Amino acid sequence: MKIRLLTVWLGLFNLLVGLNPAWGANFDAERAWQHLIAQCEIGPRPPGSDAHRECLKYLEAELLKVCPDVSRQEFLGMNPKTKET
Repeated sequence: MKIRLLTVWLGLFNLLVGLNPAWGANFDAERAWQHLIAQCEIGPRPPGSDAHRECLKYLEAELLKVCPDVSRQEFLGMNPKTKET
């Protein structure tokens, strides 16, 4: 009984979510494609490389066009194989 009720509720939820045209209505596939092309033109971007920094600058500049509160969150990761940071 509980599974049947849960299935009904999930089905109704999915139906309501699918009926909301605002979700995804502003997606511009051509614009997304141009952003992808711009990043691919930078070339391989392994972390710490000049190309990686260039890509970060590109992404930051693009985000600043739509949101003035863009900030970076720096962190230090560790390679599990070499134990280097």
